[in-house]
Amino acid sequence: MAEPAEKLSADDLLPLAKKLPRGEQLRLARTLLELEPETGDDLLARRRAGIGRYAGRGWISEDFDAPLPPEIQKYFEGSADEGDAL
Repeated sequence: MAEPAEKLSADDLLPLAKKLPRGEQLRLARTLLELEPETGDDLLARRRAGIGRYAGRGWISEDFDAPLPPEIQKYFEGSADEGDAL
């Protein structure tokens, strides 16, 4: 017969908790730690906060959309010889 939940230790529960999906693991942790559950609004606000996180950190070269040099373009057009290699 299985032991009552009150007699189980954390070592007994850990293998079971690892089998749960990630969302259920988080919900279990919140319950055990007696944290307030997050609402959909909380999650949406946190997701929106990350949208502009990398603003201004990237750049695109001025010649990004310039034509390729002929020695490279030939590989895209299929006109390169079999013996040619990069």
